[in-house]
Amino acid sequence: MSTEKNTGGLCFKDLQGFNKTLLGKQIWRLLTCPNLLLSKVLKARYYHKTSPLSCEVKGNASWIWKSLMGARDEVQRGARKKIENGKSTRIWEDAWLLEGKGGKVESPKPPGCKVTKVSELISNFRWKSTLIFRIFSSQEAGNILKMPISLTSRHDCYFWSHSKNGQYTVRSAYEALTKDDRQSKTQVSRMGETSWTGGSDKIWK
Repeated sequence: MSTEKNTGGLCFKDLQGFNKTLLGKQIWRLLTCPNLLLSKVLKARYYHKTSPLSCEVKGNASWIWKSLMGARDEVQRGARKKIENGKSTRIWEDAWLLEGKGGKVESPKPPGCKVTKVSELISNFRWKSTLIFRIFSSQEAGNILKMPISLTSRHDCYFWSHSKNGQYTVRSAYEALTKDDRQSKTQVSRMGETSWTGGSDKIWK
């Protein structure tokens, strides 16, 4: 049985999903506002050498932190790295592609490849096309070469792929969450119909 909550003119039927999007907003603040005192404190305690999107959640973590991490999957689906100098973005671990599944590289890492950061794919504010075609599939290489490169050498930052301005909002996160749920339910339903039809054909025959 679903519950409804009306906030800012938007009706939230899934209260659990709505709560996740609120928690996701706090994760987004940790990602985009690393200089806040709270961000520094949590980073020092829980993700000193990594990020809130990839850190290990230890058993002795506080209840608040575990609650935040319970909403991490939803943030991961929409968070993307915006490439500036590429120094903080990991090629195979982070979501930084504008196209493709989940924004992550699908091409397997070649044996013996020592290239790990996006910055190593850039030289003089241009993509190293020869290296890129050698490492990635032709399709992914083409997608990478179409991506713009910043001329300011600023640090990489995050943007939200479910909104036009790149900023996380509870509304856009909730709509993305419910859309994914509907798609999952549709796929399960189709699988069930296919299984039932297949079984009926065999019985009929």
